Amino acid sequence: MMGRQGQLISRQELFEQIWDTPISLLSKKYGISDVGLAKICKRMEIPRPPRGYWNKLKVGKAPPKPQLGPKSDSGLEQIVITPTPENLRVETSTKRLELIPVPDILANPHPLTKKSHAALTRGKRDDRGLVQPRGNICLDIHVSRACIDRACRIMDALIKALESRGYSVAVSDMEDPKTIVSVNGESLEIGIDEKVTHKVHVRTPMDDARYRRTYQIAPRYDYSLTGNLSLRVRNAVHCGRQQWADGQRHKVEEYLGAFIEGLKMAAHQKKMMREEYERRCRDWEEEAERRRQQEHLAYLEKKRADKLIADVKTWYQASRIRRYVSEIAKINPVPPGLPEWIEWAKSYADKLDPLSVPNKLAFCEPISSDDVEGYEGDPFEFQN
Repeated sequence: MMGRQGQLISRQELFEQIWDTPISLLSKKYGISDVGLAKICKRMEIPRPPRGYWNKLKVGKAPPKPQLGPKSDSGLEQIVITPTPENLRVETSTKRLELIPVPDILANPHPLTKKSHAALTRGKRDDRGLVQPRGNICLDIHVSRACIDRACRIMDALIKALESRGYSVAVSDMEDPKTIVSVNGESLEIGIDEKVTHKVHVRTPMDDARYRRTYQIAPRYDYSLTGNLSLRVRNAVHCGRQQWADGQRHKVEEYLGAFIEGLKMAAHQKKMMREEYERRCRDWEEEAERRRQQEHLAYLEKKRADKLIADVKTWYQASRIRRYVSEIAKINPVPPGLPEWIEWAKSYADKLDPLSVPNKLAFCEPISSDDVEGYEGDPFEFQN
């Protein structure tokens, strides 16, 4: 079983491994399923051994190992293989037994907990019965007034445990405050919610009279507070566990150690996804740069070809003018003004002739990749 960190592997390396080890065994090495590894091979355009290959290999009748051909533009040259949460769960199962004590009373609270408790105590209830804190400095706690004390004690114990492990906890200063935990360089949002059930509101004659008198609109649902709390990772990627809730046998207070391990896993998954996204962005930028250079080289080629054709036309025109002038010069007797006109015609032919000015032949030099250095124009501006 590999560790929590993903492993970067090239297309050639994975090809060699997939033909040396059965996929059912190789997948365990990377901490993923054999189906997941098969999908990676498909994305990287790596051929896999056919069905029955390993049995035939034992008796010496297996087909020869193929060569790894070139990949298409959509194929991946390298990839980061990250263990799935199901496999990481085996490593963290023993740590779930770790218990972080939650005190029965809120004594010596963390500064964030102290401010949050005061903001919630002064807050008002919304239509569901949950307290809306008064002020922007408050932990992400959405509970009823009866659960404020318990929720604050849980968050206080959790914050102190996180900070003792080197993780920072902060509250974003905005209209909807968020509790942000920095785990291994990744920002995760956490919070406590109270479960609220609802059912469709059934109107009664008394409701009709009251709402008619006060010009209010009857509620669509009737909400019921359960007192059951859940600790959540709000911005975790869509894999792994994101919620620890009160159950029949266990309460949220018993899951704080497991929740911290879940934060580590969520941070790891978020980091791997971010690095994969950054890698893809680099690939896209490199591909865009390659296309840009190709477009510019094509533009240079067309520009020099057009210049060559234009030079040939003017050279041919200058040659015909000179031939015409030489025939005109044979006229006898010489008409008045002819010598001056002949001199002007020859000078005009020299102006047309590209061979008369070597600088005009600069575009006839062969082009190379060095011609695109420093080019910052639009690669598509020369297509029309």
